[in-house]
Amino acid sequence: MADTKTETPADRMRMAVVRLRCPHTFPVQPPHGSLAQPGPCKVCGMPYPNDDEWVPEALRGALIFLLDEIARQYDMPPCDKPDGACNGCERRDDFVYANGLAQIINGDKGFAR
Repeated sequence: MADTKTETPADRMRMAVVRLRCPHTFPVQPPHGSLAQPGPCKVCGMPYPNDDEWVPEALRGALIFLLDEIARQYDMPPCDKPDGACNGCERRDDFVYANGLAQIINGDKGFAR
């Protein structure tokens, strides 16, 4: 099972990518789950009620690319503008939206679907 602990926005986005790519296998036999309450995915750890089938297949590839690319940019050293002032990535709208999207896919509390 993949580690579901996410500490940085980049980690959160990478976990969302793992969960978007995962075929999801939810155990339905005790002690790991039951028919009434399947356990978390054996591959990525996604809880059963958070199954991401609501993400259309046509969008899945684009979301994977977006989240992967923004996670990669988070790990790059800060850019320096010619005037010496760097606008942190955390304040860019695309990073903020990607972070929120990753939180929704990961089933983080505080974000409703």
